Amino acid sequence: RIHCPPEKRGEIRHLTEVFRGSIVDVGAKSVLVQLTGPEDKIESFIELCRPYGIKQLCRTGVIAIPRDTQRNDLVAGPPPTRRVRARSAVGSSAAKPEPAVPLPPS
Repeated sequence: RIHCPPEKRGEIRHLTEVFRGSIVDVGAKSVLVQLTGPEDKIESFIELCRPYGIKQLCRTGVIAIPRDTQRNDLVAGPPPTRRVRARSAVGSSAAKPEPAVPLPPS
């Protein structure tokens, strides 16, 4: 989220377009920008936005999501099934959290 009074919106919009980002929300005094790409590209964008005032910043780091065209048979077997404890079982009646599914190889 970048501090952006109405008179600066054109500048922020142009900067976002140059970096192939998108403005996903516009408030009275700020805009919310979404940007993806290599770390150096994101760092450059952040440095150019600092003079405007960065109100919030969130980074996810590297993530991997397979595309439809990739072979999905490389993932080791089906995901684990969720087991739910019967209400009559001894102990807690709450269901156990679902186990994590491993990411596909990169």
